Amino acid sequence: MGKVILYIAITKDGFIAKKNGSVDFLSEFSHLESGFDEFYQSVGSLLMGGGTFRHIIETEKNWPYEKPTFVVTKTGLVEDIPNNNVSYIDFLKVKSQIKKLQESQKEIWLVGGAKLFQSLHKHKLVDEIYLTIVPINLGEGISLFDESSKINSQLTKIKRYPGGIEENRYKLIYL
Repeated sequence: MGKVILYIAITKDGFIAKKNGSVDFLSEFSHLESGFDEFYQSVGSLLMGGGTFRHIIETEKNWPYEKPTFVVTKTGLVEDIPNNNVSYIDFLKVKSQIKKLQESQKEIWLVGGAKLFQSLHKHKLVDEIYLTIVPINLGEGISLFDESSKINSQLTKIKRYPGGIEENRYKLIYL
């Protein structure tokens, strides 16, 4: 079975984006090795929420991913699909879709989105978290974890990269 892995950048003070959703602060680290390329090669498909999808559509000139991408939505999105590898799935059907994707034996990258992560975590659908910690403090912004999130996990690996970037990998433990 393929695992659902949240791979996400986070600041030292725990934010994944600015209040307005921008992740432009990450650009100063984009030239540094962070393990992303290796991780991306290991995944078979991507799963993201509508907010993350809209952010990518608004900020990228071309769709950056060639792998099958599934955008989870509660209301249906009206944006043009950027290519044939992108499709929408109803939020109410996400559990069965994840099970189907896991049968492929390839990892599923849960791309960004605190809300989608929190929802999937509550349904015990996330297997691992890879936090790429960038050496910057925002002071405020969007947090990955909300007050009601109780996350039991086991640290499985710490990897340090030049420029102060650190990747911490956690296996989630559901009781």
